[in-house]
Amino acid sequence: MFDAFSDDDEDEDTPPEPKRQRIINFSEGVVDNEQPTTGKFTLATALQPHATIDNENKVNMEGPDPTKCRIALPNQRGPNFKAAYLVHDKWVPLSDFEQSVKESIEAFSNELHLANVKERARQQLPFIEAPEHLVIYDSMLTGIPFNTTYKRLETIDSAKPNNPFKIIEHLKDEIAKKRNDYVMKNVFICFGLDFISHDPDLTRARQTTVDFFRQFLNTIISAFNPKGPKRYKADEDKSIISVSPPKLIFITIPQVVSPDPFVTTLNAEITKINGDIRKFVNDCKGQAQQKGVFMELFDWEKACASYNQCNESDFSERNDILMKHLSNEYAVLMYPRREEP
Repeated sequence: MFDAFSDDDEDEDTPPEPKRQRIINFSEGVVDNEQPTTGKFTLATALQPHATIDNENKVNMEGPDPTKCRIALPNQRGPNFKAAYLVHDKWVPLSDFEQSVKESIEAFSNELHLANVKERARQQLPFIEAPEHLVIYDSMLTGIPFNTTYKRLETIDSAKPNNPFKIIEHLKDEIAKKRNDYVMKNVFICFGLDFISHDPDLTRARQTTVDFFRQFLNTIISAFNPKGPKRYKADEDKSIISVSPPKLIFITIPQVVSPDPFVTTLNAEITKINGDIRKFVNDCKGQAQQKGVFMELFDWEKACASYNQCNESDFSERNDILMKHLSNEYAVLMYPRREEP
């Protein structure tokens, strides 16, 4: 075995002379990224944690570890600070989230719609058509003004800290109470960005996303079971109308980049979760169709690949591609400007 290094030219019996402690002087003329300092400091003092501000990149550091870093995300108009990690199980929904879920789902109830039509006629109010489309999304789509852009459409904003699994819980409760007399044409689902943004375990975040998709698919199949509640043509006309389950459209997540080398991205994670979304649709659409549910994929990532900069212009282009696709492919009608609610 090797011993400690020694110098053969020195006398091993002679103890080394004590060295003077090195003194470091910080002169006012020295260029630094902090305020000029004067005085004498030992090397040990200089290495103690101290505040450092990188004004160019807006990064605040305490000692050797940065407390914040900037990241480019597809739902942002520019790089922003990365959110702190918080696993999905610890999300606490906003106080009005469950009520908004209830109202959005009830809007598709055949019985409640017919009662509403009858009441509005009694009050001589204008007739309102029932909604046809439902959009469920996380923060990826929070920048799109769905309710002021599209007719006959309901939304459920499940961005963090709202828990999208509450939607499934509500649907199962309605099914148990036989109140699932829904009439619904399309459901658009865009999920995954919040899970991979806030969970440090990518595998768990991906699994949570797929679990939500699977549970939602099974719940929709149950809600539109032919043996479930009947749907009627009108309140006075008890002719039964034939209702099919809604088509489920799953939407992938765009990728973005930044010219700033100090800005990170989630593109590696987005690539993996988009692969999960494609695989889920491909693996399940056959069996789902046997139950009457048609599944489709809108590969938004590929559709907007030419607009991958994290800036205002490309952000608008990406959203415009999605909105036009909904309108052109699924007959989601837009309000003329003069008719906007």
